[in-house]
Amino acid sequence: KNKGPIWDIVLKPIVLPAVTNGKLKVLELAAGSGVHTQHFLSSILDDDKNIDIEWHPSDPDPASRASLNARAKLAVMEKYILP
Repeated sequence: KNKGPIWDIVLKPIVLPAVTNGKLKVLELAAGSGVHTQHFLSSILDDDKNIDIEWHPSDPDPASRASLNARAKLAVMEKYILP
């Protein structure tokens, strides 16, 4: 429900200008199951497929990390999501 507005209103104006020399590094705190991670990554790639992204999601819950990793693999985004 809220991932679209979070990206459009809050993050897009901050994240895209942070791209330096075609590279973007993000540390995501409390990433949870990866729903937002997947949406944010796909939104960035929709905007510019040439951005070299390093996304570091963090979450203390092992089940959330497992879900996030599975979601990234299904979405073929595991190359962007780093431990």
